[in-house]
Amino acid sequence: MTQLFYCVAGVCHKEHNILKFFGTCNDVDRAMRQCLKKEALAKRERSKQHAQEMKKRLKEGPREDF
Repeated sequence: MTQLFYCVAGVCHKEHNILKFFGTCNDVDRAMRQCLKKEALAKRERSKQHAQEMKKRLKEGPREDF
């Protein structure tokens, strides 16, 4: 989804190379940043879950599967 916003923002900036400085592309940029933020928060949560799992595994010690 963010890729779509990124492409639309790029097109907007190319088409309005001067007007972009006056806010023509602000709505697209804002939506793209919001989408990037959602993705970053999701990635952070996945990383946090993985870290908790790894801490749990380290605390349990090595497995003895013989």
